Amino acid sequence: MSPSIQETAASLFRLLNLIAEKMVSEPKHVDEVYAMLPVNALAAIEARDKKE
Repeated sequence: MSPSIQETAASLFRLLNLIAEKMVSEPKHVDEVYAMLPVNALAAIEARDKKE
């Protein structure tokens, strides 16, 4: 038996919400945590990332 239109729509909305969470919400949360780091930690991260 194939899924109903409502079940399919609900699955697609869950998928859309997952994509939005990964692409929008998670990076925003990471940025908020990053902004709370002390200056010396931010400097160490910047120095680490420049080693490339």
